[in-house]
Amino acid sequence: MLLTLLNHPELLENYAEDISRIELRTPALDRLRNEIIDIAALHAPLEREALKGHLLSRDLAEIARRLEAGPAFRSDPFAWPDAAPDEAEAGFLHTLARHRRANVLEAELKAAERALADEMTEENYARFRAIQEQLERSDAADGV
Repeated sequence: MLLTLLNHPELLENYAEDISRIELRTPALDRLRNEIIDIAALHAPLEREALKGHLLSRDLAEIARRLEAGPAFRSDPFAWPDAAPDEAEAGFLHTLARHRRANVLEAELKAAERALADEMTEENYARFRAIQEQLERSDAADGV
């Protein structure tokens, strides 16, 4: 998602609120996301090179470079700088939906773990396993 925003910052105009609600567990990526939102708020509309310049001035260029060198860049052509805007938007929204779904499943799994720890029943175990299997299928579909 962040890589798509780095290369298509125009998405921030319509999705800044959605982006601000993304839960990122990696502190460096969370910081990058927050800076992208802050920069976009001050410099709308934001262009790709301007965003990269701002990130450089805030010592975040290395994180952005690592994203661009990572496997997501090669496997998600919608995130590439030359992707059509509608392709970038569709890919971004799909990735956002997958991320949200994974967060929901992880929260449900934690609740199911607590319920199973509190009361070891077949019903609680079945719920726990069903959620675990959904997460595994989701990871497999995402290539994890």
